[in-house]
Amino acid sequence: MRESYSATAFWRPRSESREEWAGRAETFFRLLAECHPSLARWYEEGRSAEEALQLDFVPTREAFTRFFSRSKSRFAEGGFIFQAWTGPVEGTHGVSASVTSAGTATHVSSSASVVFPLEPLGSERLLTRAVVARVMRALAKAWEPDWALARA
Repeated sequence: MRESYSATAFWRPRSESREEWAGRAETFFRLLAECHPSLARWYEEGRSAEEALQLDFVPTREAFTRFFSRSKSRFAEGGFIFQAWTGPVEGTHGVSASVTSAGTATHVSSSASVVFPLEPLGSERLLTRAVVARVMRALAKAWEPDWALARA
């Protein structure tokens, strides 16, 4: 049996610029790289795995400012979403990460999330207590959330 796990942080709307969000995102991805070597290389979301593997990027403040400003990343009330993927990791489909800004919406939380790959029980590579704890710390340090959780 395989189970899927994720770590997610949530926070209420903040009056931060896209540049401030970009700085937080840069910090988040830098901290993720320190959690496990498999979290050091990222690809933009694509229409397929093959396309995404052609869209590697370096998670810098400038790159995030550009991503957060693209029209295809925006949605209602000034919010935006960014998604990335590590590509295949040690025989799995890899790790995905996302950052969602609710913009000025007051009925929705902003969030950042890391979804771990499905691993057969007993063969944990990325899904270890130590890695999940470090990812939770990365979420807390970068985003200063109101609350966060790791779940199956």
